[in-house]
Amino acid sequence: MTTLNLEAPIVAVTVFIDRGRITRRGNIHLSAGEHTLVIPNIPNTLDPESIRATGRGVGIRILGVDLVIRYVSETPDVDAKTLEKQLLDLQDKEAALNDHDTAECDRIKLLESLRDSSGARFAKTLATGKTSIDSFKPIAQYLTDELNAVYERRRAIAVQKRELAREIEAAKNRLDQAGATTSTTWHDVEVAVEATAEADIELEVVYAVSDCSWAPLYDARLVDNQVTLTYLAEVTQESGEDWPAVELSLSTARPAMRMTLPKLAPWYVDKYIPLPPPPPRAMLRSAMSVAAPAPMQPGAFTPQDAHAYSVVELPEMEFEEAVVETSGAAVTYRVARPVAIASDGTPHKTMVTTVTLAATLDYVVVPKAATEAYLRARIVNTSSLMLLPGKAQVFHGAEYVGAMRLPRTIAPNEEFETQLGIEDRIKVERELTERATTKTIVGNTQRVTIGYKLKLTNNLATQAHLVVSDQIPVSLSPDIKVKVQDIQPRPAEQTEKGLLKWEFDLAPAAKREIPFTFVLEYPRDLKITGLGSLEPAEL
Repeated sequence: MTTLNLEAPIVAVTVFIDRGRITRRGNIHLSAGEHTLVIPNIPNTLDPESIRATGRGVGIRILGVDLVIRYVSETPDVDAKTLEKQLLDLQDKEAALNDHDTAECDRIKLLESLRDSSGARFAKTLATGKTSIDSFKPIAQYLTDELNAVYERRRAIAVQKRELAREIEAAKNRLDQAGATTSTTWHDVEVAVEATAEADIELEVVYAVSDCSWAPLYDARLVDNQVTLTYLAEVTQESGEDWPAVELSLSTARPAMRMTLPKLAPWYVDKYIPLPPPPPRAMLRSAMSVAAPAPMQPGAFTPQDAHAYSVVELPEMEFEEAVVETSGAAVTYRVARPVAIASDGTPHKTMVTTVTLAATLDYVVVPKAATEAYLRARIVNTSSLMLLPGKAQVFHGAEYVGAMRLPRTIAPNEEFETQLGIEDRIKVERELTERATTKTIVGNTQRVTIGYKLKLTNNLATQAHLVVSDQIPVSLSPDIKVKVQDIQPRPAEQTEKGLLKWEFDLAPAAKREIPFTFVLEYPRDLKITGLGSLEPAEL
């Protein structure tokens, strides 16, 4: 069996909410017999259970797919390799300078040895009268000149070594930042095939990776009674391999995280048995001296359901917007323009599609909580899109008015509500009109009367449908009675929790006032809470 490296670049990427599916494809000419085709450098975010291989070719049979783990001390990143080579070159220069310095040190020892030995011989010959001082001067001058030259060369070498040390330190820092010296785990996918005769083969390998996701972004533009949603996608990935500008699909599917259906265990209730009092300190110290049990082993990892990554055949692109395909509860968007996405976590935005939805508009007013009117839209998702939770920038025509968020997943034909910004041209006021405390002459009852007036003004050029909410307190004690004394007009809804709701149309430039009053009765000697700053001073 022969082993061949197969060049199989990434040709398609499907991004799910929390992972991605990568498709690689390559072509190779094979002779008759069995072969192992190797696709190297698959990142360690790979899900081993998700690998699938298919191929095309006459007389070709796939025998099996294996995964080989490699531990490397360098990353295949080209820039990191360049930095590593630069560091090695600098270290070679440093070694050469050290060799030169060692040679100069040896030369100093030699010259000093010659100086000492020649000085001793000269002293003996001078004592016997066989030589003179003038005859020794050339030798002494030579030794002095040579030593000075060696010292000068060593000083120059020391300067070069200091400069080189700074360069080496900088190179190490650059290399550390590139992560080139960190041990990395990579995978090779090996596909065993058998060819009955010489043939060309096209091999496709599909696998899933983690550390990648996409999130929806929206532009919501309100014009008259229609909301146009521009559906964008923000894709990020740190899977360990860069994705080139290839076919990109976005899926709303959530691949199964478990291989069995969830089941409920029995839900037991029992009578309460109080815990015994804590033991004395001496007994506690004695119990602590007993060896602790071995720690519990964590549960085994449940592999992902590989069938969630089945390849979906999509039609050819005809428009700039994404092609939408529905499969069960999931929707897949095939992005029109290929997008290259690096494995650095940088977000990349791409266009999905645009839909226009009819909206029923009203203004929500809660004067006790806010002095602004909030524009609310009731919208039915009449598109075929699955609208995922995400941020939305809100525009009224061409004017930007703020941001909101789709809080949940909106299925096709599902109705949802969302706020579309503040309308400052609807004025809202809440005025305290009455706060009086009286005591009954006979008996022990005290009465507190509190009144409010809500004032609403429509400065829009069109009629506004208002939904106004306020409240009265609710008693938690049988000794405290709350009675509504006067509300004009009567609220359309009044709940047991004291919520009041009015709903009406307000014409352009029109005003509306809603007064309401309530009374609290309770024993005179009872101190009450919950009224905040409205509590009578004597209570």
